Amino acid sequence: MRGRAKKVLRGLSVQNVAGSSGVINYPTSVHSVILPSPVHPLLNRRKNFKKGGFMKKLFWLVPVLLVFVVSCSRTPAPPTIETHPTSLRTIHGPDLSTKQDSSGIAMALSATIQGINEFAEGTYGFLGALDSLTDDLGDYEYSDGTWTWEWSYGVYSWRITCTESSSGYTWRWYFNGELYYEGFVNKDGESGWWKWYSLGEVYFSFEWQDTGDGGYIRWYDGDLDTGTLYISFEWTVGSNYVELSIYSFGYYDYEFTIREYDDYHGYAYVKENGVQVAYIEWDTSGNVVAWDMSK
Repeated sequence: MRGRAKKVLRGLSVQNVAGSSGVINYPTSVHSVILPSPVHPLLNRRKNFKKGGFMKKLFWLVPVLLVFVVSCSRTPAPPTIETHPTSLRTIHGPDLSTKQDSSGIAMALSATIQGINEFAEGTYGFLGALDSLTDDLGDYEYSDGTWTWEWSYGVYSWRITCTESSSGYTWRWYFNGELYYEGFVNKDGESGWWKWYSLGEVYFSFEWQDTGDGGYIRWYDGDLDTGTLYISFEWTVGSNYVELSIYSFGYYDYEFTIREYDDYHGYAYVKENGVQVAYIEWDTSGNVVAWDMSK
């Protein structure tokens, strides 16, 4: 394409030398041709001046058009998989290894803190499998707003697609042609949802919203619209602390409220079916300094 452009420019870059006889000399790279001028030499000069201005504009326009064509044809890079809110922070919590109680509050609180931390790190349940793909997707194909990754090993095959819309990205992960995971994340990263499929039906799902200084995660047994809500996290990030309220629904409805400061000391209280049953406080080393079992 560059050679053709040079040839065109060489053919258009003509110097006219008018003599008293009204003859114009058109030099070329091979030989010169003498042609009679159809108009007065002065008009030729004016006309050639206009041609020279046009050629200057064309000379600068060609590289601009080339840059525009190259930039428009470049394949856009795919987004990064996002599986969880980023303002949710991990909790150190108290050391409850020496605390035992008949109602299992200590065990439930430990399990709750572990779940919070796994969500904050993106390793909870199938999130770990999704997050591990972030750096391992490799080469992809792109067509009509969809990125596609495919690879196989023996009789096993995987395919991941990401489709861009005006508001966000929809991800789908297939194993041997069967849909296993599906998710949607807004372009601003403030909200999203993920679903885990089993035998063609949604087995688990969750949704989240993250404003940067707080948010929520809601986990469902089944689909988002038709499933049963069985755990919910809500959190607020303060200037020197994070506070979470965790609701667990089932035969017993538990509510855990946990506040931990930047130096890792904090407190938690537990409600069972709306009644407070425990209060725990710990120091910066995680040592329990208050243990009040109200029940």
